[in-house]
Amino acid sequence: MDLWYEPTEEEQIFLNQMAQLTVESEDYQHIAKYSNVIALAPYINKSTGGHFPFNMEIEVKTTKKTFIFTCEDATCSKMHMGGEYLTTYTDEDLLLPFKISN
Repeated sequence: MDLWYEPTEEEQIFLNQMAQLTVESEDYQHIAKYSNVIALAPYINKSTGGHFPFNMEIEVKTTKKTFIFTCEDATCSKMHMGGEYLTTYTDEDLLLPFKISN
């Protein structure tokens, strides 16, 4: 099951290059200007039948939202923002740090 979500060595190199292209993109620059970027998270999903490189993405996590960056075309010379979702919901309590009871 992990094989669907674990990149090969070659795919990991490609994800690293995608992360660099993401940081250089206009969409990322706009997000970084107005939001607190806390992490970049590479992601691959080979189980959905999507083909390379469209089965890979870079998630840009901020304190309020996560933005999904994907290759603009099959050559992946540019990255663009393909979607977003809320990172935490305002009516939920934060789960971290974990409370350990004795």
